[in-house]
Amino acid sequence: MLSIAADPVSLPAASFEVVIEEHNHETVVRCFGEIDLAGGPSLTAILHRVTRSDAPVRLDLSGVEFFDTSGLHALETAQALADRLGRRLEVGPVSEAVTRMTRLAGRDLAGAR
Repeated sequence: MLSIAADPVSLPAASFEVVIEEHNHETVVRCFGEIDLAGGPSLTAILHRVTRSDAPVRLDLSGVEFFDTSGLHALETAQALADRLGRRLEVGPVSEAVTRMTRLAGRDLAGAR
């Protein structure tokens, strides 16, 4: 298990945390805390890195307490990259904060459980 704290120099340690695990030939990216203007770019960078591998990626957002348009941008950017590379990116499960923002934005999280 690999734990990556997103940009610890500019973010408080508890704001955003990502744990990356390998399970049954799948990369699972588990996010905790807040995905906002500070955490969104870090999530984008992490998703770009893991999406480039051959393994399918599942993004678990069930531990996210706050999610804004920066998070939406990270998801859309990662999905576009996955589509371009012919990779699978599945989102789910998601927290109520993620569900609320995606509904407000009129976005469909295909693959969300």
